[in-house]
Amino acid sequence: MESQKLRIYLTVCLLLLISASILFGFVYTLTHQNTNETTETTKNHVVRWSKAEARSIANVPWKTHLGETGATTDWQGQWSFVFFGFTHCPDICPATLYTLSQVRDQLKNSERMRTTQYILVTVDPARDTPSQLARYLIPFGKNFVGLRTTAEDLNTITREFGVAISTAYGDDKKE
Repeated sequence: MESQKLRIYLTVCLLLLISASILFGFVYTLTHQNTNETTETTKNHVVRWSKAEARSIANVPWKTHLGETGATTDWQGQWSFVFFGFTHCPDICPATLYTLSQVRDQLKNSERMRTTQYILVTVDPARDTPSQLARYLIPFGKNFVGLRTTAEDLNTITREFGVAISTAYGDDKKE
């Protein structure tokens, strides 16, 4: 009988210890919120922003689909959604750009999003001409920018972003 009472006592103590740990974790989370985050309310959404440090990337020159020149350092100091894709992409690229346009539409009243850039970096600069990029981006809005760069600089920037690319052409390289 004594051993059964001891087991019950130990079980109750263990349950109390687990409950106290969970309660402590909950209270700690509520009282020690991340000071690197802020919350902003837009028309129908609550957006949580992280104040994480911006990551430096190599200064790579590029040319937009409108013929303007610049470099990746131009992206500093503002939010940038950078997407790597190509105009011959049948489904994933347009679907991703559409999703980005939906994000833009939902957050357009947010003060932080007014200077946000939406950037398509082509991974196929040999086939994606500036005029092709311009036509491709029309459905997504005028604030989407298509960028082209040299193959060497493309390798640099994709490596910096951790993007893997490969090019495989059939017999017809000029689709």
